[in-house]
Amino acid sequence: MMMRMTTMHALAVRILVVGLCVRGAAAQAASTPAVCAPACRCDGDGGADCSGRGLSSVPSGLSAFTYYLDLSMNNITELPANVFKNLPYLEELRLAGNDLTFIHPEALSGLHQLKVLMLQNNQLKTVPSAALKSLHALQSL
Repeated sequence: MMMRMTTMHALAVRILVVGLCVRGAAAQAASTPAVCAPACRCDGDGGADCSGRGLSSVPSGLSAFTYYLDLSMNNITELPANVFKNLPYLEELRLAGNDLTFIHPEALSGLHQLKVLMLQNNQLKTVPSAALKSLHALQSL
């Protein structure tokens, strides 16, 4: 009987240790900050504010789960092909108040979730229709 109690006690201790390890790993994962470009401020919900930072290009290092990206009031002059290819869940893109003069026809390709695109107060003469062609979810331009 004593042997059986010792075995049960050992099993209970093992279960407790495993439970604490799992709980600790979950807490560490929950406290790990979201991936964010150094020039931006990111929240835990997928928003990235990179506005007014003097950027001359779209920053790299943003989370693939970014849904909101504010690049307004920077010095971005062009959007090259596939510049947002790593942001498939992007729903709102703010590019207002830059010095944009050129948008490559494939600059916005892959942004199938994009609903809002803000381009006001730039130096654009035209926006290539090919750049907007694949934006089927777009609601506001």
